[in-house]
Amino acid sequence: MSTFATALPESFYIDLAIGLTSFEDLCSAYEVDPDEVREHDRDPLFVRRLMLAKQVVDDDGRAFRARCRSIVNNSVHKLYKIMNDPDVSASTQLDAFKTLARFGDMEPKAAKEAAGAKISLTIIAPGGAESGLTIEHVDNAEQADPTAEIASWVGIDE
Repeated sequence: MSTFATALPESFYIDLAIGLTSFEDLCSAYEVDPDEVREHDRDPLFVRRLMLAKQVVDDDGRAFRARCRSIVNNSVHKLYKIMNDPDVSASTQLDAFKTLARFGDMEPKAAKEAAGAKISLTIIAPGGAESGLTIEHVDNAEQADPTAEIASWVGIDE
């Protein structure tokens, strides 16, 4: 059994399988001598671990996503230049801004359903058929005057 192949972390094999960085940069990041890796690249255990890593990367799409992230990261400065270029139309600058906001996960989140109690009544006729009438009420905690709404529920005139 090769101690060299087992000494390398699993992430080394995954990064090698993804192929996003050069071999020399990868070896430098993991503090491994590239010549030593080349000496062991025919070792059955090394080959097996690399094949397993390639299978994992292919199966879960990590390589594709990693390449996409790299392209996006490399284009951010171009979008920033477009956004700040006075010769570019305002609509294009706005699109660049929206794209950067999406990349930075800074887009406004969709409004959530109203908070508070929710009551839903469905009336079913004695024969089992629905009457087609559903009464719903959502207690919205952000109303300006909640007492006015309560008064309307019980029929009190203001």
